[in-house]
Amino acid sequence: MTTRPAPTAPPGPMRVATTAFVRDVPEVKHTGLFAQLYHRRAAQIRGFDDVLFLDAHGHVSEGAKWNIAFAATDGRIWWPKADVLPGVTMRLLQTALPSHGYTVETAPVHRDDVPNFSHAFATNAVAGIRTITAIDDQSFASNAELEESLRACWTSIPSQAL
Repeated sequence: MTTRPAPTAPPGPMRVATTAFVRDVPEVKHTGLFAQLYHRRAAQIRGFDDVLFLDAHGHVSEGAKWNIAFAATDGRIWWPKADVLPGVTMRLLQTALPSHGYTVETAPVHRDDVPNFSHAFATNAVAGIRTITAIDDQSFASNAELEESLRACWTSIPSQAL
């Protein structure tokens, strides 16, 4: 459990490094985070902000504590089909994006496919949407219009009382 305050503004963009790793029982949220945080720290020591995991075949799965999606220039949003913890933010966005003019796809994304996308972003319950500006040495150009559109979609999702 963390006791830090919730962010008041969207977090800044991040650069991520890939590494081969598959979480134990990835579809279940659990407290066994040592390996994810170990790989995140190793990426930070190398000058990156976080880590992006690849399975044994080089397919993109997820970050240490976030899901990833890619944008294509034709308005499609691609979520990697992989063994991941399906985050709440990811699920909500997958449902909301079509009503904002996006086509949502779920398919395997190989590391070699990353240069074919125009944008990448991370999602989680704390940060909402966070832009990814680079994956390893592959940079993504800034796209303020897309980023604002994705955030508008996210903030348009009605809250639910607990």
